[in-house]
Amino acid sequence: MGEKHLFEANKLRKICLTLLHNALECTQPRGFITVQLTMQCADAGTDLLIIKITNAKTAHSNDKHAFTFDWYYPLVKEMIAVLNGYIEVSSNLLDKGTAFTLQLPVSKAGKSIDAGLKKQAVDRTAKPFNVHELNDRINNILNRQQHLCNYYCGQLTKPGKQEPEEEKPALFLKQVYQFIEQHLDDPGFTIEKLASGVAVSTRSLSRKLKVIAGISAHTMIKHYRLKKAAELLKCGHCVEDVAWQVGFETRNYFSTAFKNFYGLSPTEYVKRKQG
Repeated sequence: MGEKHLFEANKLRKICLTLLHNALECTQPRGFITVQLTMQCADAGTDLLIIKITNAKTAHSNDKHAFTFDWYYPLVKEMIAVLNGYIEVSSNLLDKGTAFTLQLPVSKAGKSIDAGLKKQAVDRTAKPFNVHELNDRINNILNRQQHLCNYYCGQLTKPGKQEPEEEKPALFLKQVYQFIEQHLDDPGFTIEKLASGVAVSTRSLSRKLKVIAGISAHTMIKHYRLKKAAELLKCGHCVEDVAWQVGFETRNYFSTAFKNFYGLSPTEYVKRKQG
């Protein structure tokens, strides 16, 4: 049993104390109680913890089973069911003793953590915690989140192409991009429509985008359109067509917004790229 395991310590403690309490009540003076713990391998990631609590002689010799346990049994059985376990009661007819055998599946710590990471958990650690290690893990996660936020923000707020990021965009950000793309040519596309399209409130949309990319929903929509406009201009589309394709109602409004972002008018931008 040298391998570490993960289990619900508080629930297991309550179950064992209840079983021991019953055993003590049913044991005569100078009697004794036996507690046995064994571990069996169930599969690659789970072991079976077997706890057997036996009292050698009951106070009421006429009991076939530990019916004094009727007060405790429903509670214990319910707690064990929550843990996907099983309990069995039997009587030793030779000395009128009673045995409770408890079987609980417990996860192997290493296997459980590996499985969690494979399911795209950011990080996991097993109890007992090492405080210094836990602080380092938290700092690494926060630093990584800030790095991603800066990268996503740069994608939309800085002219030019950003260095490719190894990781894919956050799922929520990807959904936002896809919905804006679907309504790219709609001049009436609003923050409210975007929020509805990704199934959140406008407040939640703003909060999420601030956390993930550090920009507002209005800025994201506008800059996403301008980035797409630059791609279309480089592909040879005329300025007026591009303005309509990315949702600007007039060429003048588009040209002003484009110049404010890129520092060049659409026509100047095309000439520079062609030159």
